[in-house]
Amino acid sequence: WGVLEQILPLVDLVMMDLKHMDREQHRLATGAGNELLLDNARRLAATPTPLLFRVPVVPGVNDSPQAIGAIAEFVRGLARARGEDARGEDATIDLELLPFHPLGGDKYASLGLDCRAAGMSAVRPERLAELRRAADTGVT
Repeated sequence: WGVLEQILPLVDLVMMDLKHMDREQHRLATGAGNELLLDNARRLAATPTPLLFRVPVVPGVNDSPQAIGAIAEFVRGLARARGEDARGEDATIDLELLPFHPLGGDKYASLGLDCRAAGMSAVRPERLAELRRAADTGVT
């Protein structure tokens, strides 16, 4: 937090990925827990800096209405604590769903690294629309 706090006066927007609210599911997907990330998100929300939370929607990891709904509820809670409606026109805390796509696989191969997402399919637009509705309606 100390590093983030020091650079906040220099930025106009913080973009932060959220992948899963469940600590163990987050650890399985990323290799690390989400405690520090969520703590930093809460601290950032207590500042006036605009925040954009981005959710890479990954098949089999967080592509359920429950997983997306839990993330959306967390973001809505941060917005309420800041005194705003996260879906309002001038909201300074917002949420964006990003569909997984397999385009990064070649980058891993060129670096001689294993791509854990090799063989996964891109998220279909209809599925992303369903998940957006889950985020908007608060399904958890």
